[in-house]
Amino acid sequence: MRDIRRALLEADVSLPVVRRFVQAVSEQAVGVGVIRGVKPDQQLVKVCFFFPLKYIIINDPICAYIISPG
Repeated sequence: MRDIRRALLEADVSLPVVRRFVQAVSEQAVGVGVIRGVKPDQQLVKVCFFFPLKYIIINDPICAYIISPG
């Protein structure tokens, strides 16, 4: 998580946003079971990728339609 925090700060994301993101992703990643054949760091990348998508889908129905599988 330290590398993620550092990358976000280097990309000029505000500190409060970085703190909330890292805290929320950490909380979500703790409860995720590791799938056999997938390394924990790969699972963390998945959580970090899909975390913002949840908010995009909730707030924009057009994006929800485009992103949803099917």
